Amino acid sequence: MRTISIFFLTLVVFAGFVTSASATASLSVGTISYDTIVVKDESITITSSVTASSVSGTLTVDATLTDNSGLFTIPTATQQLQFTTDNTQSVTWTITASSTGTNAAPFSVRAVGDDGGTTASGTSSTVLNVKDRPVLSVTASKSVSTVATGGNITLGYLVSNSASTGAADATNVVVNLTLPGGFSLTSGTSSYSLGSISAQGSTSGTWVVTADSPSTTNTFTMSVTSTIPGGTVSTTTSVSASTSGSGSTSSSGGGGGGGGGGGISGENYLNIELKEKYDEKIYKDIITSYKFKNASSPVMFVNITGNTNTGMINTALELLKARSSLVNVTAPGVVYKNFNIWVGTSGFVSTKNIQAASIGFRVLNSWLTDNGIGATDIRLVRWDGTNWVQLETAQNSKDSTYTYFEAKTSAFANLAITGLKGDIVPTATPELQASQQVTAIEETPADTRKKDTPGFEFALSAAVLSMLYLLVRSRR
Repeated sequence: MRTISIFFLTLVVFAGFVTSASATASLSVGTISYDTIVVKDESITITSSVTASSVSGTLTVDATLTDNSGLFTIPTATQQLQFTTDNTQSVTWTITASSTGTNAAPFSVRAVGDDGGTTASGTSSTVLNVKDRPVLSVTASKSVSTVATGGNITLGYLVSNSASTGAADATNVVVNLTLPGGFSLTSGTSSYSLGSISAQGSTSGTWVVTADSPSTTNTFTMSVTSTIPGGTVSTTTSVSASTSGSGSTSSSGGGGGGGGGGGISGENYLNIELKEKYDEKIYKDIITSYKFKNASSPVMFVNITGNTNTGMINTALELLKARSSLVNVTAPGVVYKNFNIWVGTSGFVSTKNIQAASIGFRVLNSWLTDNGIGATDIRLVRWDGTNWVQLETAQNSKDSTYTYFEAKTSAFANLAITGLKGDIVPTATPELQASQQVTAIEETPADTRKKDTPGFEFALSAAVLSMLYLLVRSRR
């Protein structure tokens, strides 16, 4: 009897052990999250989660990431998680993009417990795009090749992302200027933060430096750093010391605006990004519109109302990579673009020929946002030969890409679109219209004639002849 009792007790214990061992947990995989736009050779983090239910004892779960796209390298595909109670745990992987391309379901996660239970899995459904890397370069320009003690040099930079269309933006781009001994920075800061530069895009700017005590050869270094693509690219440009005496060898431009419309303007050709020019007839009291058609240009038109009828007048636009080489002071504010406009030949732009003029231009909304500039801060400024002066500028319209402006002007030549945020800039003084000047000139001889009796000389001659006739007749 005792033997039978022991047998049944052993059977019960064994049955209980089998029941406990056969109990398995339930697993599920959560949402798979990742950056949807990735740059080749850059690393990203994939995150997901595993939920375990009906956990008994200690449960070890292997969570494995699979790359369905074939665009990534995964150093460690399987991560281990441990559960002692029902719970949800996060899991992460750091992977590197090795190829470019897109995929609509790039990743899967599979969870397997060591209790022999069911396997859970999940697949992402957000399209992923791996872009090619940006390629940065920097080009230097200079206003002069020689400089004397006390002279100024305008140094220009052009930072470009030459990657093919569709490649990634270069991010957190910074350009730095390193001066040789004997030079000091007159205008600008030694480091400019340029933000992001899109594929096939570029950003330009200038510094003005003074030669305090130049050496025989003076080398300026411009270096560019970024978060992506990273590293540093640099270039140099050199100037020689002048032996012809002190003073600046760089030139400054006047504010008239004539000359260069149909020929050479005097602008450094290396600084000209593009040039458009058109011939139109200008008529008295009628608006003639010169429309610029290049899609990459912010300048859209020049409107001129004539004070006289003329033949064909050429108007030329020079879109510049940096500040004009004809000007020795950088435009105030945050400069969007520098350009020159030349109308007719030298001396044509005057109140004798032009009654009124305006310039239409546009600014990218993204540039306004990136630089924290409102549309009301935008001004067109003009170099008047001594200072930058702001023109009366008004917003005309806005669409999803651009904000459009028009500025009134009485002269042309060297101009810049800029965002003025607290900068004190004098306003251009409107010139007297030529029609008013002509009226004033014509009134002077008219007033002089009013002081004499009209026809006095004729009346006097007639009276004398009449008296002679009567005298001769009476003697007969």
